[in-house]
Amino acid sequence: MAIKRTMAANLSSSPKNSKPISEYVDFAKARIEENGYKVTGELGRGTYGIVFKGCEYHDETECVAIKIARKNVDDELQTLRLINEKISVKRKLVIATMIDSVADFSWDIDIMMFELMDQTLWTYIRAVKMEPLLIKSYMFQLLLAAQFIHSIGIAHLDIKPNNLLINHAGLLKLADFGAAAKINEFVVGQKTTWQYRPMELINKDSFMVTSRIDMWSIGCVFYEMITQKILFNPRKEKLLLSNILDKFMIPYLLETNSTAIVNPDIIGIFGGVIVEQRIFMQKFLKLAPILRIRAGAALKDPYFTNLDKRYFL
Repeated sequence: MAIKRTMAANLSSSPKNSKPISEYVDFAKARIEENGYKVTGELGRGTYGIVFKGCEYHDETECVAIKIARKNVDDELQTLRLINEKISVKRKLVIATMIDSVADFSWDIDIMMFELMDQTLWTYIRAVKMEPLLIKSYMFQLLLAAQFIHSIGIAHLDIKPNNLLINHAGLLKLADFGAAAKINEFVVGQKTTWQYRPMELINKDSFMVTSRIDMWSIGCVFYEMITQKILFNPRKEKLLLSNILDKFMIPYLLETNSTAIVNPDIIGIFGGVIVEQRIFMQKFLKLAPILRIRAGAALKDPYFTNLDKRYFL
């Protein structure tokens, strides 16, 4: 399917301003429809943009996901272009790559087009109790995606079920790179959704980007797929630190002078979690970032021994 390339010309005459992203919707819809696509509905809203479903006027079976996003300091569009430049055919199976884009430096927004998937993992988790083998397949695909972006120097920084897209064929794709940043660079402000934020980022106004941030978030997603519950979900964000410490039993370990305080494992959360899942999960959920497993090592873990990987490798 060829994406029309006349949008940039339409955008170039538009004045730059600083309106909230929601106020660009009518303008963006008009430009999309001028170029042969009918906007058929809104798929979702996030911190960095709004996603619509768009179908070709002359073939309504040809549909795409269209994201309207404010340009930001980290420049999601540039990240996606780097991914498209480096990615292999096999890794396109696990990354929501951009089909095409509309960029104009005189405007405050980008319009990006992606393959349309069926739903988010967040929606599926809440609708279906997942079988262990499906969870294993989704974890393998997520780790392939993480390994790839980390290998080209990018951390996603907002891995969560809402940013994971799935389809009826069992594919999972990592999406929404609005928070992504280069590894080993300092960034200002919080990016990771707080329920999936590791302890080293709590109450930090700036931080150095590492791949280990993503690995903590992946561990949280793993738990959520198994239990249909968010692992760290206190009533308020300001209670997150104490919630994490309690689940690692840090107050108890300090009180008893336990040597386990050096490298505590998360404890008391494993109702309904089978042994191989528990062992694997603990490799992601380490308080010390350096102790968290890397994506490449996780892909070789015995947890995946009985998974057919030929489709992805």
